[in-house]
Amino acid sequence: MADALSWPTSVKTRHQLGTVFHQQGRSEEALREFNASLMILDDNALTDHCIAQVYIETGRYHLALERFEKILRGHGVGFSAFNLWMLYVDYGFTLVALGKFQEAIQPLEYGLSRNAAVPHGQNALGYAYAQLNQLQEAQEVLARGLEYDPDNPVIWSNLAVAACSVRRFRGTTAWLARGVIMTVCTMLSSRC
Repeated sequence: MADALSWPTSVKTRHQLGTVFHQQGRSEEALREFNASLMILDDNALTDHCIAQVYIETGRYHLALERFEKILRGHGVGFSAFNLWMLYVDYGFTLVALGKFQEAIQPLEYGLSRNAAVPHGQNALGYAYAQLNQLQEAQEVLARGLEYDPDNPVIWSNLAVAACSVRRFRGTTAWLARGVIMTVCTMLSSRC
């Protein structure tokens, strides 16, 4: 905070303070700092992505989509080979959250091709496939998501539903039960 007061026109300082607030769950303060950084230099896709992440986490998907559209129209400042995957996974995730399943497939596939170890991205892609009635693809992607996060109750539940939809009942009851049990355990925190 002292750095932001000492250097209020530093793009880097304002962005970094935003990341600290974001990590602490102080969403509105994070947004304030990210936006202050963009007021100094508006061509920073990484800062726009941080804003989109806050919007995703707070259920403001339409606002997140606006940020992704801005990023995709720009120069991609802040993204390179090592982190480009997260832009496309989060963009695709946002499209799924907005019910734009067909549009979500390509960015999710691209992001996951660069980094497959993103369970929420695998789940979003599997969910999009399931909504488009591409159930075999959905099952394959959801199973891949479980390779990276075998205790994810949402993926287990979605896999069970996709399997039931293609009348593959063997094992689905156990998958669904596992998803429900994990969800309850998560809700009860560390009691299980």
